[in-house]
Amino acid sequence: MNSSLRLGETDFCLLLTSNIARETDLKIETFIRSPRRLWISQGHPLLSKAVIHLADIASLPFLLLDTDEYPDVIRGHWHTHGGQPNVSFTTTSFETVRSLVAKGRGVTLLSDLVYRPWSLEGLRVMRRTVEDSTTYMDVGAVLSETLALSEPAAVVLDYLRVMITRHGEDA
Repeated sequence: MNSSLRLGETDFCLLLTSNIARETDLKIETFIRSPRRLWISQGHPLLSKAVIHLADIASLPFLLLDTDEYPDVIRGHWHTHGGQPNVSFTTTSFETVRSLVAKGRGVTLLSDLVYRPWSLEGLRVMRRTVEDSTTYMDVGAVLSETLALSEPAAVVLDYLRVMITRHGEDA
């Protein structure tokens, strides 16, 4: 991505921007900022707590989604807060994580953007905010700070800005 943007071979990239390093010659424009929240099964004891903290889930089996550098992001996040997740299972499948959470086999912290309240088996997945855990999955565009966009790329980028903003207003 970096070299093709710098060489002018690519006008912009649409991707997860929360996981990329900030570089001075690249401009990052965030379109969607989606908080990561706790996913737990219906009836889980934590649902009765008024406030949930990372310490409340530290000993619980943690289901780790292994995509888009998320393992490094979440482990770094836990480390910053003085702990580490109790990883019991790792997978690249969103549906596997959703299913295992719904069955009460573990918990996870994932973005609202990928949340769906039902597993494929028809079981409920609940989500709650973790009071001391503010982390986001950002989606947006990365473009060169020094090179001008081509006219077609500028039109597409403007279209994305308008459509994503409209979609966000409906949410």
